[in-house]
Amino acid sequence: MTIIAAKRDGKTCAIGGDSGAFDDDTVFISTTPKVWRVNNTLLGACGNFRVIELAKKSGIDDPIALRNYLAEVNHLPDAWSILVVTAKSISEIGSDFSVVTFRETYCAIGSGGSISMGVLAASLSTPKIAVQMALKVTERHSITCRPPFTILTTG
Repeated sequence: MTIIAAKRDGKTCAIGGDSGAFDDDTVFISTTPKVWRVNNTLLGACGNFRVIELAKKSGIDDPIALRNYLAEVNHLPDAWSILVVTAKSISEIGSDFSVVTFRETYCAIGSGGSISMGVLAASLSTPKIAVQMALKVTERHSITCRPPFTILTTG
């Protein structure tokens, strides 16, 4: 239960995530960011903090290499997803170890993903402003998205 939103324009890219940590009917605010940078690649994960820790510590920025690394880890949870964003592409690694690279210049994952996708699709703003707007709108219309938000950019 979270929101990770990303947009690219061919030169720059941005990714943002919320700080909610949800357990059944309880919400806490986490100090562990769900988005991070490896070299000039931005990554964000939803679904499980163990996956976030493993992916961050790996230091891997290639979606296929990161998928292969995570596939070797024993007992990963069933529901998680990772966005891998560069100025040229956005890919998603799924908990089934699939890797999908999107034609669109934006993507959002997590329980608030559909709300953010609509905002990102309609936005004509820079990647950073579009991601900021997507996170704010998702917070307003989803009970599973909590500030503060972490937003990272390249370019």
